[in-house]
Amino acid sequence: MDTSDRESIIEGIARRTMNLPMVRQSISFSDVWINDVLRICEELKADCVI
Repeated sequence: MDTSDRESIIEGIARRTMNLPMVRQSISFSDVWINDVLRICEELKADCVI
């Protein structure tokens, strides 16, 4: 992360948070959320999701 000025620090933090599920899903289309749920269902071998 570039720490030369405040703007680059804030941008760096914003880029890092884009990898967090809640942030990624709230700023995107529902297909991102659906893909995450399907991946989790496959990993956990879930029969249903509420």
